[in-house]
Amino acid sequence: MRLVEDGQISGTNAKEVLARVGRSGDQVADVVAAAGFRQISDSAALQAAVDEVIAQNPDAVADVRAGTQKAIGFLTGQVMKKTRGQANAGVVQQLIRSTLEVD
Repeated sequence: MRLVEDGQISGTNAKEVLARVGRSGDQVADVVAAAGFRQISDSAALQAAVDEVIAQNPDAVADVRAGTQKAIGFLTGQVMKKTRGQANAGVVQQLIRSTLEVD
């Protein structure tokens, strides 16, 4: 729980970590490291994925600019897919909004 609160892993990954710890008896830190569950919160590291997703999804970008909030969720999901679920979704949404210059 502390790793989720500190933003080091996502809630979804925390469930998987607990399941793996329960099955294997390994330490939480070992499971997180071995599975690559550390969450990426560095905006500089995430910007490339955000830029790529924006370039690949012009219709969703147009929807965001038209005020459709679901489109931000879609773009965030695409970045999550690119980062295998490791991106911090809150940071990704902020990057999408700032890159597209929308509130």
